[in-house]
This record gives sequence, C-alpha cells and structure tokens, in this order.
Amino acid sequence: ERQHQQHKQFRGDGVTGGGFAAASIWSPHRLTTSPQRASASAHHLTTTPPPPHQHQQRMGYGANRSPGPAVLNPSLTPRRYIRYNLRTWCLKNGQEHLLQEWDDPDKEPEDVTRASGKKARWKCRKAECGWTWEARVGNRTRSEDPSGCPACAGSVPTPTNNLEVWCTEHGREDLLEEWDDPDKGPEDVTRGSKEKARWKCGKAECGWTWEA
Repeated sequence: ERQHQQHKQFRGDGVTGGGFAAASIWSPHRLTTSPQRASASAHHLTTTPPPPHQHQQRMGYGANRSPGPAVLNPSLTPRRYIRYNLRTWCLKNGQEHLLQEWDDPDKEPEDVTRASGKKARWKCRKAECGWTWEARVGNRTRSEDPSGCPACAGSVPTPTNNLEVWCTEHGREDLLEEWDDPDKGPEDVTRGSKEKARWKCGKAECGWTWEA
C-alpha cells in the first residue's frame, strides 16, 4: 500500500502532490528536477518572441558590420562630415575636372556624396564647347563608363554638331533638300538622332512625303 501511494504521488495530476513531476516530464529539456526549474521552463515557453532586430543579432546578421556615421548620427550631412562629400573624394582620387565642371547654383560639391543620386548642373570645361547639362552625381563618378559632356559625345545637337553641319561636310545636301518637317529643322537634331522627321522626295515626278 505504501508503494502504491508513492507511485500515485509521482504520477500526480499536476495539481496536488505530483505537479512538479508532471512539469519534469513535459520540460523541453527533459532535465528539470526541481519545481523552480520546472516553473522557469514553463515561463520560457510562454514568453513572447524577441523583437526582429534582436533576433537578427542573435542569428548573426551584421555581426561583423558597424553602422556608418550617418546612421549613428543623422545630423552628419556631407558638408559637416568632410570625409564623405564629393569635393573630398575628387581631390583624393584625382577627379578635379568634376569640380571644374560643377555649375549648380543651388548646391555645392560639399553638399552631396560621391555616389549621390541627386541631379546637378554641369558645364563642359572645354572652351570650344561650354555646353551645360544635368546629370546625376553618381553617374559622373562611377568607376565603369562614367558619363561626360553629351555635346562632346555627339548626343545632343549644338551649333557645331548637328545634321545640317554633317550634311554640308559630307556632301549630303540631298538630305537637306528632302527635309520637310514643320516642327524642327536639320540643325535641331544630330546625325545619329533617333527622332522621326518628315521628308519629301526630291524628284519632281514623285514628291512623296513620309516619316523616317
């Protein structure tokens, strides 16, 4: 009878006498041997999960990375944090020509970073060109194929680079005679322009008009 009572006490119903034994059996670690440890295990199972940023730290995300100064102190603008502005980068990497071509009236090279996505106004430093255009700062400083003056590259029509000048220099006056566009002239496009224009056949017996 005494052995039967001990067995009943061990088995318990979780309320009288054998509650801690039941907690021991259902502990996730299977090693709980005291009521205090059983209570702690039960509390661990019912606690809410940690916030996402704490979970990422526990999982090791960004463990070897340190936040930048702008993250630690948002007030550190490019002008106040000299190391990260465009002027410092240009002087350090031999790109002074970008500072010479800077022509933006609203901001200075100290106000943007080297890889900024902001647009700025530039002016070609070549005396024979002097073209002004807008371009993103990051496009001008990228390591591969940085953008430059579109006029020098022949991408925009200028007084010295347009279809009229090209036709005259290359003996293609026939194109100028067939030009029949009412909205623009041959001086408004480049030789390689993808814009469509209206043309009229130069033959008197034809006189057909089309767009190309």
